[in-house]
Amino acid sequence: MNSTSARARRLRAVTALALVAALLPWTRADADPAGDVLGEAATVESSTDPEDPTPLTAGIWRTELQEAISSAQQFTYARTIRGSSVHVSAFGLLDPEDGVDLGVLAGATECGSDTIDADTSGSWAQVPVGTYVSVADDDANNPCMTAKNLAITLRRSADSTTDGPLPVLIKVVEEAPLDDPDDATDQGDLPPAPSTDETIVLPAPGDVRRVDEPGSGFDDATEGAGTTSSALEAGEVHFYRVQVGWGQTVAARVDVEPLPKPDPDSYVSSGPQLRMSVVNPLRARVASNLLDTDIDGAVSYENDDGTAEPLTLSTGLGPVVWRGRLSGEISYLPGEHWILVSRAAAGDAEEPGEIPYTVTIEVQGQVSGAPVYLEREPGFVVRAGSRSGNASGGQTTTAAESGWFTARRGLGAGLVAGGLVCLLLGAVQIRRSR
Repeated sequence: MNSTSARARRLRAVTALALVAALLPWTRADADPAGDVLGEAATVESSTDPEDPTPLTAGIWRTELQEAISSAQQFTYARTIRGSSVHVSAFGLLDPEDGVDLGVLAGATECGSDTIDADTSGSWAQVPVGTYVSVADDDANNPCMTAKNLAITLRRSADSTTDGPLPVLIKVVEEAPLDDPDDATDQGDLPPAPSTDETIVLPAPGDVRRVDEPGSGFDDATEGAGTTSSALEAGEVHFYRVQVGWGQTVAARVDVEPLPKPDPDSYVSSGPQLRMSVVNPLRARVASNLLDTDIDGAVSYENDDGTAEPLTLSTGLGPVVWRGRLSGEISYLPGEHWILVSRAAAGDAEEPGEIPYTVTIEVQGQVSGAPVYLEREPGFVVRAGSRSGNASGGQTTTAAESGWFTARRGLGAGLVAGGLVCLLLGAVQIRRSR
C-alpha cells in the first residue's frame, strides 16, 4: 500500500513538472502585451553608428529603444524602384512622459521627421501610437527622390523620462512612381486632395452582430464592416479592421446607452471615458481629417427623470487620394484601416464592470481615382520581392508569412505537447508498477 502511494506521489510530481516545463516557453512568448497588440515582426539588430546602419527591406520589423540619453538607432533602406516614394512608420505602446522621434534623410538632405508623444495621464497607455514619414515629392530631381539609399533614424524623445527598453515596430513600404508624372499635377488625371471642410457622414446602425471577444491587436483585429455589439472593461481596447480603397472613406460611430450608477447614492452623473481612434495602413494612429467628429466622451448614468443622454462617438478618414501626400493631407494610402474602441484605465471612483456598446463602421464611396504606376505593375512593395495593390501587410516572420502559427496557437501547441508528455510518463509509471 505504501509503495503504491509513493508511486502515485512520484507520478503526480513528475506530471506537474513536465507540464510546467512544456508550458514555460510558450507562456513567456504569449505574455508580451506589446507583441499581442503590435503584431508579429522579425527582430532586427540595431546599430547606433551612422557609418554602419542596419539595412532594412520593405516589411515590418521589431526593435527596442533605450533611454532618451542613448544614441539614435540607425537604419538604411535601399530603393528597389528608381524614383519611388518610401513610407516609413514606427509604432508602439508608450508610457506617460514617453515619446519617439523618427527621421529620414538622403545624405545631408532631410526628407522628413515626426514625433509621437504618449498620453500624459496614463489613462490610454494601452492604445498604440505611431509616427510616420512619407518620402514623396512631385519634383523628380529632389535629392530625397533620386537617392538610392535613405537613412532612417529612430530614438526616444529628448524629454522622455521613462526608463527601460521600449519595444517599437518599424514599417517600410515602397511605392512605385506614376506612369505619367503629370498625373501629380492639376493637368493630370488624378483627383485633387480632399478639401479641408469635408464633413463626416455618420453611418446608420444596421443589423447587430454580437462579438464577445473582439480583436486585441493589429493582427487579430475583428473584420469590422457593419454594426457590432460588445463590451469594454477598464483599460481595454478593441481592434476592428476594414479595407479602404482609392477614393473611399471610412466612417465609424460608437453608441452607448446610459448605465445604472454603480453607487445609487452618488451625485455623479457620468462614468468612465471611452475613446475612438482611426489608424492608417502604416499602423499609425492619426487624427481624423473630417469635420464634426467626436472621438471621446464620458458614459452617462441613468437619472430619476430619464433625461440622461446616450453617448455617441465618431471618427473617420478619407477619401484616399494619391495627391493628398503633396498637400499635407493624411489620407493617401489604400489598404487596411483600423478603428479602435477603448476605455480609460480605472480611476479612483467606483465604475461599472463592463460597458456595453455598439460600433458601426462603413466604407463609403466607390473605388475610384486609382493611379497608374510605372510599368503598370502593382504599386506597393510591402515585403522584399512582394508587390501589392495596397499598403497593407508586410509581416516579416516565418510564422506570420505562414498565416497559421501565432503566439496563441503556440500556447495551444504547448498545452498539447505538455499533455502528450504527461500521458507518456504516466504510461511508463504504470508499466513499472506492474
